[in-house]
Amino acid sequence: MVVSTVSDSYDVNTSLDTKNALSLSISLYIPSHTKDNTPIDSKFHADLIARIFTRMFNGATIKQALTGYYLHSNGHTQVEKPLIVQSYTKTLSESEKGILLDLCNDLKKLLNQDCIGLEIVKQNGGMLFI
Repeated sequence: MVVSTVSDSYDVNTSLDTKNALSLSISLYIPSHTKDNTPIDSKFHADLIARIFTRMFNGATIKQALTGYYLHSNGHTQVEKPLIVQSYTKTLSESEKGILLDLCNDLKKLLNQDCIGLEIVKQNGGMLFI
């Protein structure tokens, strides 16, 4: 029996070249409640956003956040279990920025929110698909 090791078939220096990495992480937070504490079908909305992100960025992941807290303008502290839709990309065009802004504003109205969380992080290195 022949056992192959990583060093036999995998050149780490070539395969982990980060010049082709997707260095921007885009995360959109889908709340679990409206601002008046009505539960939201966040799975439905996260799936919709993931499908849009997949068209925009060629893929998406939906993650369950632990617990979040948000202080509303009326003084009420909202406890949330948001879903996070995340994608990676090399660049973000002006058109894509406009789409993200529109998505956030539409979700804010549709889900009765003070705001929607959108996180754009430039990473050292980035996501590689090997």
